[in-house]
Amino acid sequence: MRAQKDPDLGILVGKVASLIGINLELELPKFKEEADRVYYRRVWEKFKTDQLLQSITILNLARMDMHSIPDQVWELHSLQELYLNANGIAAHLSSKISHLTQLKKLGLSANQLKSLPSSIGSLGKLEELN
Repeated sequence: MRAQKDPDLGILVGKVASLIGINLELELPKFKEEADRVYYRRVWEKFKTDQLLQSITILNLARMDMHSIPDQVWELHSLQELYLNANGIAAHLSSKISHLTQLKKLGLSANQLKSLPSSIGSLGKLEELN
């Protein structure tokens, strides 16, 4: 569930930006992108050593507007189902996908991938690819 936007906050951000001379149309996407990276990095560092993370079998990252797949996903060796559908992913899928040896289902539909790495053929348990 995504948080609702506070219109008063948006107005305040716009006023502050104009006071300090920032063009929000040009700069805000850069700030958002960096904030997302920092957020995901912090979340990942927090849970990286947690054994629960290593026991995850299903990961649904569909419709998260990610545009690329975090390298940390390839470290989740217990994954059996990975859903990355509808993210606008255009970058090549990492050959590290071969690390997910338990993977049975892989959802990649509604992205802009032009090809799949040959290492996907080493996923002997893969039953479903869409």
